[in-house]
Amino acid sequence: MILLEGGISTRMRTFRRGVRPGAVLATLGVLLTAAIVAAVAIAVLRVDWRYGLLLGAIVGSTDAAAVFSLLRRPACA
Repeated sequence: MILLEGGISTRMRTFRRGVRPGAVLATLGVLLTAAIVAAVAIAVLRVDWRYGLLLGAIVGSTDAAAVFSLLRRPACA
């Protein structure tokens, strides 16, 4: 329901303005977050690297509706 509302209420102008930052967050942001979480899990929790990467992948995922709700707000000066 949240994704549907976010998609319906997003104007095309807002979408075009936010597609690049959204793509960066959806790729580089997720990869970086997953790698950091995996490294910490491997070092601190002493888990196998596969479990560390799995934990990183779980935590590193983003919610598109949350990203676009942030991009919809005007930038602070």
